[in-house]
Amino acid sequence: MLAELGPLRAVADAAPFLIWQCDSEGQVIWSNRAYRSMAEALRRDGEVEPLMPMPDQVSPGGTGLVRARLTLSDGRDSWYELSAAPQGDTQLVFANCIDAVVRAEQAQRNFVQTLTKTFAHLPIGLAVFDRNRQLALFNPALIDLTALSAEFLSGRPNLMTFFDHMREARMMPEPKNYSSWRERLADLVKAAEGDRYSETWTLPSGLTYKITGRPHPDGAVAFLLEDISAEISLTRRFRDELGQSQAVLDSLPDAVSVFSKLGILTVSNAAYRKYWGSDPDERFADVTVSEERQHWRAACGDSPVWVEICDSVFGTNDRDAWSADVAHPRLGSVRAHVSPVTGGNTMIRFAPEHAATTVPKLGNSAVA
Repeated sequence: MLAELGPLRAVADAAPFLIWQCDSEGQVIWSNRAYRSMAEALRRDGEVEPLMPMPDQVSPGGTGLVRARLTLSDGRDSWYELSAAPQGDTQLVFANCIDAVVRAEQAQRNFVQTLTKTFAHLPIGLAVFDRNRQLALFNPALIDLTALSAEFLSGRPNLMTFFDHMREARMMPEPKNYSSWRERLADLVKAAEGDRYSETWTLPSGLTYKITGRPHPDGAVAFLLEDISAEISLTRRFRDELGQSQAVLDSLPDAVSVFSKLGILTVSNAAYRKYWGSDPDERFADVTVSEERQHWRAACGDSPVWVEICDSVFGTNDRDAWSADVAHPRLGSVRAHVSPVTGGNTMIRFAPEHAATTVPKLGNSAVA
C-alpha cells in the first residue's frame, strides 16, 4: 500500500480536471493540484468550502452527473460537469471543464433561433425531425397548413404521432387500409432519408398539397409542405383553355398550322392533318417546316410557294402577310395564306376555294 501511495498521488496531481474530497458536512478535506491551482488563482486558498456551489444532486451517496458554474477572477463564468463517488462518510467529487460544450450548445440554440426567424415568413411549412424522429424545428406556416396547434407542435411529438394527428385533422389523404398505415409511414421516412420522397396530396377539402422529404445531417429528416392549390387550379384552367382552343381550331374547315421562328410546328388542326396526311401528334420528335414541305410537295408537286413559305417562317424575307394558290389533287385550287403572328411565329392557312365562307343572317329577334 505504501508503494502504491506515491503513484496514486502523482496520478491525482497530474489529472487535468478538479478533484476534491468532502466530508459529511461538505468541508474540503483533500484536493488535487488542479483544484489547488484554481483556488490560488481565485485567491481562496485555505478555504474549506468547495470552490463552486455543490448542487443538491451531487451529495454523499449520489452518482448524478450535473453542471455547476464557477465565476473566475475576471468575471467570466466557467462551466463544469460534476460527478461524485461515495467513499464511506465522504464523497470524492470530479469537476471537468465543459466550456467548449456549453459554447457549442449556445451556438446551436442561436442557430436554431436564427433558422426559426428565417423560416418564420416562409409560406412553405417546415418540419424537421431529429435522429430520434422527434420534432426539432417547425415554422408558423406549418401550423396554418396542418391545422395542428402550436401547443401540440411545441411538445415535440414524434414523427408517427405528427402524421397521425394530420390524418385525424383530415389534412392528408385518408389511407384505404389503416392496418398498413404505419408501414407506409415507415416507407415514407425511408424514402425521405434517401431524398426520394415527393408526393401530391389531394385533400377532402379540395386543397392540394405537395409534400417533399429531404435528408438532413446527423440522421435528421425534414418535410416541406406546400399549398399548390392555386397552381393546380391555374394548370387545369390552362389545360381547359388549350383544349377549348384546339376544339375551335378543329371545327374550322380550313387547314391551319402555326410554326415557330425556329421552324417547329406548334399548332395544327384536324383539317390540316386531313388535307396533308400528316399527324404531328404521332411523332415523338418535333416536326419542322422542312418536313411538312415534303408532305405539301408530295400532294401538290413542286412549287415556288413552298420555298416562299419556308422563307417566311424563318424570317429571311419581309414579315408581311401574303397568299398564293396551289393545286391540290383532291381539293382542287387551294389558297395558302401566310400571316405573321406574335412571338415571331407564322400561321399558314390552306383554304379550298370551294369551301363555304358565307355568314348566316341573324333573325329579327337577334340582339345587337
